[in-house]
Amino acid sequence: MKIGIFSDCHGNIQGLQRSYEMLKSRGAEVFWCLGDIVGYGADSRKCIDFVRQHCEINLAGNHDHALVEKMSMLHYQSYAIESILVAKGQLKRDHLDWLKSLPLEHTVEYSGVKILLTHAHPKDYEAWSYFPDDPTFENLAKGEEDKVALCFYGHTHQPKFNLASQGGMFQTPDSFTAYSYAEQKGETIVINVGSCGQPRDSDTRVSGVLLDLKQKNFTFLRGEYPIENAQRAMREVGLSEFLVERLNYGR
Repeated sequence: MKIGIFSDCHGNIQGLQRSYEMLKSRGAEVFWCLGDIVGYGADSRKCIDFVRQHCEINLAGNHDHALVEKMSMLHYQSYAIESILVAKGQLKRDHLDWLKSLPLEHTVEYSGVKILLTHAHPKDYEAWSYFPDDPTFENLAKGEEDKVALCFYGHTHQPKFNLASQGGMFQTPDSFTAYSYAEQKGETIVINVGSCGQPRDSDTRVSGVLLDLKQKNFTFLRGEYPIENAQRAMREVGLSEFLVERLNYGR
């Protein structure tokens, strides 16, 4: 089975749809969304409707929690607060209740592989960690040495991965290269899937990860999307020009 994993669409329906189509064209049969569905972009309601329809698993991100007042926006930038308020004005009670119901983590197990999904770094996801000072992290219990642990998260908007159980530093992946985990029994690999709506690695293309359980590998995919359409929609709802322009630079 092939699984498409993406995160941080942030109200960018054009980017979200492109990421989904990109992963589906490479054989993804199941889709997982790792949170931050709302904010920054113009179409939070459309993004919620899309992931509810197409994703088997959905998680909450910090912007989702901020919108439904499960966390404070005290330290948020003014443009981020503005975008969350715009998003909230688009949503019905059903959307708000659904966002409130989303979990912060989800664990799935298949033959030989244990998968942890979070929005923030799995080592301290409840504190919304980006990159911990000590990246060492293990997600296998005693007696699970014959398995591989894969941990997928978003939050940073930058695709990266590391062999966390050996304290490895994050690596920037080569797009469209399959990374095998077949020989990594007993190890924990942490994989950041990047962003499908607000890339911040100086690459404007949306990001997603294709997990191939049969071939025992994962591949980072990137794809162009109609940025100008997303920007037009943002201006129409009155969002900050800073948010509009940053899509041109992937920052």
